[in-house]
Amino acid sequence: MEQFPVFMNLSGQKCLVAGEENKAYAKIILLLKAGAQIDLLTHKPCKPIGELLHRNQLVALKESLKQIDLTRYRLVIGASEDEGVNHYLSEEAMKNNIPVNVVDELDQCSFTIPSILDRSPLIVAVSSSGKSPTLSKYVRRKIESILPPSYGPLAEMIGEFRKVVLKKPGSYGEKKRFWDHILSGPLVDLFLSGNEENAQRIIQHEIENSEGNTIKGSVILAGAGPGDPELLTLRTLRHLQSSDVVVYDRLVSDPILEYANPEAERIYAGKKDKDHFMGQEQINEKLIELAKQGKKVIRLKGGDPFIFGRGGEELEALLDAGIHFQIIPCIILLQDALHMLGYH
Repeated sequence: MEQFPVFMNLSGQKCLVAGEENKAYAKIILLLKAGAQIDLLTHKPCKPIGELLHRNQLVALKESLKQIDLTRYRLVIGASEDEGVNHYLSEEAMKNNIPVNVVDELDQCSFTIPSILDRSPLIVAVSSSGKSPTLSKYVRRKIESILPPSYGPLAEMIGEFRKVVLKKPGSYGEKKRFWDHILSGPLVDLFLSGNEENAQRIIQHEIENSEGNTIKGSVILAGAGPGDPELLTLRTLRHLQSSDVVVYDRLVSDPILEYANPEAERIYAGKKDKDHFMGQEQINEKLIELAKQGKKVIRLKGGDPFIFGRGGEELEALLDAGIHFQIIPCIILLQDALHMLGYH
């Protein structure tokens, strides 16, 4: 990861923008949406910027470039047609540890501005670390097609109920699993189809129903297929991203593990011939132990969990222990299928 993604709260914060043309205007609009107070360094603003000045939405500075005290700003953007102005602002801002971005000059930036999909309070930012803003916009448009504007009000509603859930007893993990459970049900589809009242009833019912009840753990027995993450089933991917623990074997590739919940515990249970990192009984016991702690566990096996792995033994152990489980098969490549049929 070349850059660390972070969202800044600029509401009421003073920011400096230098520029006069459309590229400066675009950055000004973003900052205004974030609630920033903008000072503008310009010599001949374009018409859209002039209209913002006329409506007192930003302030044109009277000081010359080198008279400006940059330490009063939370953030600086250089979008001037004068490269000397941008270079000066970049140098001075960096000296004072003030975040600075110079449009289309990556080496003069301490941060880059992503392509933004605004579904406030839900915000999606796509960055190429400054390498290809056009590609970032292309990806953002792809995401835009699957995130309608109603995701914003949905996030607002969930935020209100989250305040209630935070006051309830229970660990961080239990509350996280509560929301995973809620969002994997019909709530989102109901809300997006305009049935907001029923969506609210679902959350209220789940909150009331969870009081005094221990959240039960579960185990997902999933096949990782031939090792290509693009061949994972959507169902496996969804559970991989939401599980508390990933128990995986030797055949599960690193690219697939990259899709796991970054907060998840990872447990290697690889086996090769007689070299067993964990014996089968140990694996069975570990799955049961984790589930009894209320955790959501995905047991990820290379290939199919039953054809190529010993999923049957794990399934039997879970049944005997009364642990809730799911089974997710995988995509099998043609050569694997032929091998199973005896064609070598």
